[in-house]
Amino acid sequence: MDAVRCLQLEMQTSLMRHIINTISAPHDIDGSLKTIILELKNAFEYDAVGIRLLKDDDFPYFASDGFSMQFLATENSLVALNSLGCPARDDNGQILLECSCGLVLSGKIDPADPLASQGGSIWTNNSADILKGRNSKSPGLNPRNVCVHEGYNSLALVPVCDGLRVVGVLQLNDKKKDRFTPEIIKFFEDIGRLLGILLHAKYENEQYRNLFQNTKSAILLADAQTGIIVDANKQAEVLFGRTRTELIGMNRTNLHPQEKRQFYMEQFAGHADEKGARFVEGVIIKKDGTKVPVSIAASVFTINGKKKIQGIFQDLTEMEKMEREMERKKGDLSVPQFVR
Repeated sequence: MDAVRCLQLEMQTSLMRHIINTISAPHDIDGSLKTIILELKNAFEYDAVGIRLLKDDDFPYFASDGFSMQFLATENSLVALNSLGCPARDDNGQILLECSCGLVLSGKIDPADPLASQGGSIWTNNSADILKGRNSKSPGLNPRNVCVHEGYNSLALVPVCDGLRVVGVLQLNDKKKDRFTPEIIKFFEDIGRLLGILLHAKYENEQYRNLFQNTKSAILLADAQTGIIVDANKQAEVLFGRTRTELIGMNRTNLHPQEKRQFYMEQFAGHADEKGARFVEGVIIKKDGTKVPVSIAASVFTINGKKKIQGIFQDLTEMEKMEREMERKKGDLSVPQFVR
């Protein structure tokens, strides 16, 4: 292996690591993608790089660098429109997508297409080939050819896959010819698969995070072995009268009355060994010492190979007040009423 090829492989390996670290970092998806797109553009010195991802029924650009504002405005949507100006659909009711990007997303590229790779990409080092026609059975619905007319000679459209389906397109454009090789396209296809899988996992985590934080119930997440709290949502801060920072690192049993901690330790141990949810009623102590009656739904699940216990707490204070009031009224009704 020559020195140039060694340097290329080293750079590609480094990029893979950066992508994994960027997606795994606690940033939002848009910010992570912008960082990755810029890294790819600078590393390969392409004129423009972008990534389209599924949103509703379309695949707009989630991040890009190097494309003109006019290009992004006119090419952001891939949805084909019918004569009424509404999204066009195929016989199965699926929305039709235009141009070569839509073709890559459909996964229906003609294997005989000279611009197609075995990995489902479309690429060329001379965009004039697209205008001349490709003798393909799948030229794409309504080829727009805007990239060609913008002066990009080297074009690559690479599928982003989450392991089950194509969920986006990685687009690489350069105005110089001969910027791609089959080896580079294969590398970008590996990037596309990596991005798809990582983004899918990050999206699911963000969805869970939003649900975790915005639910009206107080939720604590604790290590199943030690009982140490590792996360808490906003409602937990309200219920326990402690900040998230104060809650994290505490043992879950320390949130209950001293005289009952042994009981809760046994309950906690029982939760860790069970499948499904367990429901109990008990008492927690706020930071100021106030005792609050609660119901607790505890369930066990695994995160990154480690068992966690999720406790969902409901404040029963109002319910107990209502029960006492009902008992009082019931008692009042049992006393004979004399009419004077």
